[in-house]
Amino acid sequence: SAQDLSLISAASLSAALYVYLQIGLLLVKLGVVHARYAAPSIDTAQHLAWRESLRRFSAACCDYSRLALAAFPLVAAFLSAHASSQESRLATSLAVLFMAAVALCLEWRRRIQYLRIARRTKPAKLLIKPDLPQDAAVICFRPSLPALLLNAPNGYSLNLASDSAKAAALYTAGLALLWIALARFSS
Repeated sequence: SAQDLSLISAASLSAALYVYLQIGLLLVKLGVVHARYAAPSIDTAQHLAWRESLRRFSAACCDYSRLALAAFPLVAAFLSAHASSQESRLATSLAVLFMAAVALCLEWRRRIQYLRIARRTKPAKLLIKPDLPQDAAVICFRPSLPALLLNAPNGYSLNLASDSAKAAALYTAGLALLWIALARFSS
């Protein structure tokens, strides 16, 4: 019937949404891992250790988010399969709390490691000439400059013409379309 088809479509779109969110977090992690940056000429080793620690911490946060996102549908399926049993609901709730506590402890340990290195690292002045003129805005569109963040005399400017910004806009548009389709089929 039409209602069964609507339920199947909503379930399929929900699964597609979870996969899409997983792909998005994986893209963020790849961006973090493959990010390029300039190193200072003074205290280079200390600065590189800080950047490596920041990269590891950011990648771990992406992994923990992906794990939490993957665990939600599994727990929901288990709860719906054993909804009649009060003991199984309690056991599942305790298992979820235990998994969340372990993930929180791991994240906290990784955060403390990063902050320990960040406290030892002195701020460095990078020898980079400004990419933009004095009157640069916070957001710009410069197709001739491929970087996401451009150095301006008064700070940084977000370049919406960069490949990273285009990929993020395309991903966000796809997520919005998927969300709209899910809202339409679930009602």
